[in-house]
Amino acid sequence: MRIAAASLALLLVTAPAAAITLSPGDLVVIDTNAKAIVHVDPDTGARQTISKWERNGVARIGFPWDIKIDEQGRILVADMNQGAIVEIDPTTGTRTRLTDRNIGSGPPIGAMRGITPDGAGGAYAAETKPHRILHVDLTSGARRVVTGDGVGSGVPLIFPHEIALEIVGTLLVNSKANSMVIRVDPKTGDRSTVSSNEVGTGHPLKAPFGMALLADGNIAISDRKNAEIVFIDTETGDRRLIASAERGEGPVLKDPWGIEQSADGNLIVVDLGTWAVYRVDLSSGDRSAISSKDIGTGDKLRLPRNVAIVPGAEPRTDPQARIILTAAAATVLFALAFAAFHWRRSARTENPA
Repeated sequence: MRIAAASLALLLVTAPAAAITLSPGDLVVIDTNAKAIVHVDPDTGARQTISKWERNGVARIGFPWDIKIDEQGRILVADMNQGAIVEIDPTTGTRTRLTDRNIGSGPPIGAMRGITPDGAGGAYAAETKPHRILHVDLTSGARRVVTGDGVGSGVPLIFPHEIALEIVGTLLVNSKANSMVIRVDPKTGDRSTVSSNEVGTGHPLKAPFGMALLADGNIAISDRKNAEIVFIDTETGDRRLIASAERGEGPVLKDPWGIEQSADGNLIVVDLGTWAVYRVDLSSGDRSAISSKDIGTGDKLRLPRNVAIVPGAEPRTDPQARIILTAAAATVLFALAFAAFHWRRSARTENPA
């Protein structure tokens, strides 16, 4: 684990057990039961608390729901109970509210759910009570309604949970109540169905919660009711099962929630039912535990709800594969050098000075 030095005074006043330097590919997990943000090493499963509301900063965390890391490297947490977006400094654990019911102009915030950075210093936030999507200026805290609550037309927006920003600028929102994924035009607020049990073919949706935007523009959904991971084609709405108790080898998912895609193409899934973080093969559905009650040092996860991945990682390579590739490369180089030596020797023999 990559740990930076910190002064004793800083540790006593504002920092967690040790200051943490996040590296590309590292995992940052919400533990709702502990009201903590936890760093998880993706290779060893070791856990270290970044921030915990009893310990650090002035912005208390009431019910952390979603977590993202924006283009500036900021850890952003949506706090459902506090109706806030909170920035967390990983090196000190200090929390700063960027918007809440008292910070920033615009409509008052209800129960904040999913968030996603907009790539320009702001964020979109899914909200219930009322059901709508907000845009938030993370500098001023100002808010405006993007869709819902009388803004935009189309399919109803009911209990939006997770939200993702497509490369073309449209938003994808999963709706647990009506088991569908909705596309939102952020300019007009208009809504259309991407996939539901009536739109698209394939595996049915029951209770879509977590959502990961994949590198190819499609999405993967965690379905809590069926304890499944489902792939959705964002063009056709067609669905296929990725992982479940019946598909894929490895530990059985019990209550999958947060989901993201890592640089190597695998899915990272947080499971409330087993208190664990898993790596899931997108093609086969095979699962392996990254961090759990039995894997990794540090405080055990109690109710891991969501996960973010520090951007900038290279595709992950299995250590044994790296050894094999290195040995193969060395063999090839030796063979080339040996051949060159004999070629030069033959040339000198055939053409003596």
